[in-house]
Amino acid sequence: MRKAVYARLAVTSVRKNKQFYLPYLLTCSLCVMLYYIIIAIANNGDIGFLDSTVGMVMGMAGGLSLIFAGFFLFYTSGFLNKRRQKEFGVYSILGMEKRHLGRMLVYEALYVAAVSFAGGILGGMLLGELVYMLLLKLMSLPVTAGYLAPSPRAAVETVAVYSVIFALILARNLWRMYRSKAVGMLQGGNVGEKEPRTRWGVALLGILTLGGGYGLALASDNAIWVLFVFFFAVLLVIIGTYCLFTSGSIALLKGLRRNKNYYYHPRHFTGVSGMMWRMKQNAMGLASICILSTAVLVTIATTVCLYAGMEDTLEGKLDHDYNLQVLSYNHQGAASTDTPAEDGGAAVEALMEQMTARYGARPENVHKAFMQRQDGRSAYVYEFDAPQLGRDEQRQLSDELFALLDTADGWEGWITTRPDSRQRFLELYGMLLFMGVFFGLIFLMATVLIIYYKQVSEGYEDKQRFDILQKVGMSKPEVRRTIRSQVVTVFFLPLLVAGIHLFVALRPMFGVMSGAFGMTNLPLFALVTGITLAVFAVIYVIVYLLTARTYYKIVA
Repeated sequence: MRKAVYARLAVTSVRKNKQFYLPYLLTCSLCVMLYYIIIAIANNGDIGFLDSTVGMVMGMAGGLSLIFAGFFLFYTSGFLNKRRQKEFGVYSILGMEKRHLGRMLVYEALYVAAVSFAGGILGGMLLGELVYMLLLKLMSLPVTAGYLAPSPRAAVETVAVYSVIFALILARNLWRMYRSKAVGMLQGGNVGEKEPRTRWGVALLGILTLGGGYGLALASDNAIWVLFVFFFAVLLVIIGTYCLFTSGSIALLKGLRRNKNYYYHPRHFTGVSGMMWRMKQNAMGLASICILSTAVLVTIATTVCLYAGMEDTLEGKLDHDYNLQVLSYNHQGAASTDTPAEDGGAAVEALMEQMTARYGARPENVHKAFMQRQDGRSAYVYEFDAPQLGRDEQRQLSDELFALLDTADGWEGWITTRPDSRQRFLELYGMLLFMGVFFGLIFLMATVLIIYYKQVSEGYEDKQRFDILQKVGMSKPEVRRTIRSQVVTVFFLPLLVAGIHLFVALRPMFGVMSGAFGMTNLPLFALVTGITLAVFAVIYVIVYLLTARTYYKIVA
């Protein structure tokens, strides 16, 4: 066959399966765009105090996003591949060999990659400046248009790494296609699964790992211990969630089936029996949705809380607006017992008098002391507040104090000021909030895509069965009630479990924030977490309404 035939077949196949391919292409393009933006920012300089730190963190974020994106692109491409089995079977019956099908898959992969790269990189170049300005705004840095120019380096790196991901997805699809037989592909989704057994060992493992993760999360009040065990507890909870969804759900369904009064009811009978035959695949999808939902909630709640509680954290770390320490030394660097520190203190106090004359504001809550350090150096400590000064005036005073210490002769010192500390906090917590929104968006995108494909796939698999139920006597309203009961139960179970995970994680989350960042405002943390859960639940309901409508159209 001529190569042009494979190319046309690939285009025709993508067009006819647009219901499946359009969300996949959109997701691939968004993943490429986000990766391009984050790498372009990582390669850009001039980002305040945290210039090198921002580059390092952005680079790490790009690597983690690549892992997450690769995982769920592999996962969702499996839905596409499953829906294509009957199509491949028809091609095989019509005389196409598997090598021909393989060439068609190669062309389809090339089309997907080309659209993803074009849309993603172009979107990154168009929206990258806006995202970068948002980052600068969160970090309280000057927002100047033109900072983030198109980055050829980021584009080349994005194309290189995502080419590897698309190549691996293609290799997996080719491997599955070559292992399949024509008759099996032709039957496609009509091939049923055996009733899953209740694997009590896996269920027990799920109970133990989930209980162990919850126990570790709730066991200690020590912030350092919480930091040490938190990620291990997360791993145990993930394992327990998958085990209980795959085995515990089957045990529950079989228990409901043994309850004759419950099971032999039109709505319950069809719902329970329908889920029983596909529970393994269903449960894995539900567990993935649950874990991703929990990741969205924890990431957004933590970073938003840190940013919103920054002033409280700053108040807890600094007793005064300004803290100066002046130390004596001689020009050979040896300890000095002379009194240049007192001279430094006098210079500082003279500068404060100038501040009074210039701004009409005197220092408040002044605390000053002389002390002798163990190394023999005399020290002068001067602390004060300047609440009458505005932000710009406080920054100007800070610059003058730094200049005074830099030009001193015979003494040295350092200064901690609230304006500079606030700026550093804004840059650090602004960057963390940006990372939280970035990863929250990736997790949310993965959740929505998995939900969509699950609903569509379930719809096509349920259509024939519900047609049979109508033929044996069930009315359309009864069928719709049965569908609604099954879909609502399955759909909102991950949200319920994610809420339980979040509730258990509140204590270790607060412990990590208090131990690592000094965040101690518990009411603010509870408020932010509650709002995050409520907003996510609204988004989840909207996704349910949209995908359920697609499901009903397919089934009905």
